[in-house]
Amino acid sequence: MKRIFLAVLLSAAIVGCNKDNIPALKPLPDKEEEKPGKDPDAPAYHKCSDPTIPNDMIFSTTLGRNTNNVAQGFDYDEAEDVIYITQKYGTYRNLVGWQKRETASSTTIAPSYMTLACFAHGNNITIEKTSSGAKYVWAPNYGNRQSDGSYDRPLVISRFPLQAGKTLYNTDPTENFYFGKNPSWPSFDFKNDMVAICDYKYFYVYRLSEVLAVEQKEFTLPQAITYGGVVGSIDTKIPEWTGSPTLKARDCSGLKPLYVVPFDYSKRKLHWQSYCIDNGWIYAILQADTKEAPQIMFDSYVEAYKMDGSKNMYSIRQEYMQNRDRIVELGWTEHDYFYCEPEGIKVYGDKMLLMYTIRGGAEPLLIRRPVIFTLANPTL
Repeated sequence: MKRIFLAVLLSAAIVGCNKDNIPALKPLPDKEEEKPGKDPDAPAYHKCSDPTIPNDMIFSTTLGRNTNNVAQGFDYDEAEDVIYITQKYGTYRNLVGWQKRETASSTTIAPSYMTLACFAHGNNITIEKTSSGAKYVWAPNYGNRQSDGSYDRPLVISRFPLQAGKTLYNTDPTENFYFGKNPSWPSFDFKNDMVAICDYKYFYVYRLSEVLAVEQKEFTLPQAITYGGVVGSIDTKIPEWTGSPTLKARDCSGLKPLYVVPFDYSKRKLHWQSYCIDNGWIYAILQADTKEAPQIMFDSYVEAYKMDGSKNMYSIRQEYMQNRDRIVELGWTEHDYFYCEPEGIKVYGDKMLLMYTIRGGAEPLLIRRPVIFTLANPTL
């Protein structure tokens, strides 16, 4: 398998435990860290501290399948120049829409899309392209139905073919992975054989080949969940079910992670949005509420955690997102109703992509536009 984005990652082992009974982390002595360095032909990316938003910082304004739903995550196929946008559609569905990347504030919705029903919140969905060119989706699944009919706290990661026009329910995928974390939010580095799971408290990093080597068999989740049925006016079109589901899955809960990295963002009064892994680092995009009615503006922060525990970078503020005049000038929102929320992050090599959902309060700015900026990797 190979991932769309290429990165170089460390190999490591875990030794000992700390006071929380979490393994202490040290790199293997016989492996040297590989560093990507900077491509001499690559452009000079703008820094997070840059308060301006020049045109070459705008990587994508490509729409997902629906213009009225918040984009929750994204992926990018560099070879095909295609953006994948995931959106929460109503309460119980997610849309995965894709089309060619655009930077000119297009109003064209994604012509190709899949619908995922009763899965979980739409962030941290990853597109995998195999060596044969086949494409698969990795998505958090088996979330528990909430009081409003939405689904959260996924217990399982599912893998299934990317198929335009297809609707899948949570019980449809036949390839599933259980890590024993609640919730389980995944991130992948296919080239370097890594998968990470985040449960809001820790990042657990595994060797992907070891995960795939676990035998798939009939498996009953230890936790009980509810899905399907009717909640208020919302009809999922499948019967309500409550209990511990039995499914075909690989039980990976007994695997020892290569790294376990504490994730203590709440101590800094920040809120989780998404994360990714790349080149021995874990990157998270976070937000702090700075709402001023009728403005809905969120301060955006990036944090970076070295997998071997040797270095952390906290609360890197994205200064350019305070430049309201420029964001209004670009035609994405308006001064009287300013909505901007950080949603997704991808890092590979010296480049970092951050996605925001931006909209205004009246036509034609009611489009909830996913805007992706390209920035310099702050760890290099």
